[in-house]
Amino acid sequence: MKELQTATGTVWAVFGHRFAVEGPQGRFLADLGPEGAKGLTLTPGDTVTVTGSPPRSR
Repeated sequence: MKELQTATGTVWAVFGHRFAVEGPQGRFLADLGPEGAKGLTLTPGDTVTVTGSPPRSR
């Protein structure tokens, strides 16, 4: 299991249950999954902190 990482930044785009964030660590795409996004409303300009697993190496 990969170690969890935490990043903070500003939402710059929202795609259904995925959203793009830009912060000091760079840009990344967060995926909440359809169930994780229920009841959550994000809009560009929101500041968020997310914790999760980094993508698998290809």
